Amino acid sequence: MHDVLAHRLRLLSVDTGALEFRRDAPCEEIARAACVIGKFAHEALQDLRQTTGRLIVRSRPPSPPARA
Repeated sequence: MHDVLAHRLRLLSVDTGALEFRRDAPCEEIARAACVIGKFAHEALQDLRQTTGRLIVRSRPPSPPARA
């Protein structure tokens, strides 16, 4: 899972760098790039939530058995 997250973060970095490099790009192109960056950011956040959720579940001590 961390490989997927790292890949998404790399894509964010590359797309952001390209957007910074093309400051003279037409507004439509900038808007499309911003949409792609937003999509990658959203996907990375979902991956991060899933990963941390799994870590939290794994790190919790087992619940004591219920008393009858």
